[in-house]
Amino acid sequence: MSRREVAAQLRWLALVLTGTVALVALPLGVWLTWVLVGRINPLAFGWSLPMAVYPGFWLEMLVLCLAIGLAIATLMRRQLHGVAAVPAMANVAGGGER
Repeated sequence: MSRREVAAQLRWLALVLTGTVALVALPLGVWLTWVLVGRINPLAFGWSLPMAVYPGFWLEMLVLCLAIGLAIATLMRRQLHGVAAVPAMANVAGGGER
């Protein structure tokens, strides 16, 4: 694969990974908040907080996760374009074959 193809593949994988994590984590976080605020607080402390779901906030979080995915892809691409270190041979440092 060419470097351009590898960079495109890394970008795609980073976006898919962060997007999937966002789509799983956001509903889970809202559900946990609902359980803690709406169910446990009244039972444990006798009070609760108003719980509202804001779809605009979900969209902002999804866009933020995708931006983080792009940043990850950019960092990986920069690392990919760097000069790779040549691994040292262990037997050369010790005087050749034994």
